Amino acid sequence: MKYRIFTYSGDALPIAYKLQQEGCEVFVGMVDDKAAIHSAKEGELRPENPEAKRRRLALFNGLVEKRRADLLIKQMRRHEQPEQYFVFFDRNYSTATFPPKPITCSNRTAIRRSN
Repeated sequence: MKYRIFTYSGDALPIAYKLQQEGCEVFVGMVDDKAAIHSAKEGELRPENPEAKRRRLALFNGLVEKRRADLLIKQMRRHEQPEQYFVFFDRNYSTATFPPKPITCSNRTAIRRSN
């Protein structure tokens, strides 16, 4: 199986590393620019701290094959047999609510969703 994994924060990088250690073909697409995935539902776009961005993009350097997410998408469009690939997104950013809406447990204790 061939894996294409997309991430912003790097949550899926340990999964990519494990799959690679098992001999699978794995490529990770990391979102380079926060604005590329920003939704109007999220409100104002807050700039990413340059040092935080540098650290985020450096996660698992040298351990997994990474490239910009938009470039991985372009590469995937050229695949002649897409059924050979498993595509994984570590989060669904487009449906998240900001701020997270409280949910209520059966004992009436309010908790927050972890998006």
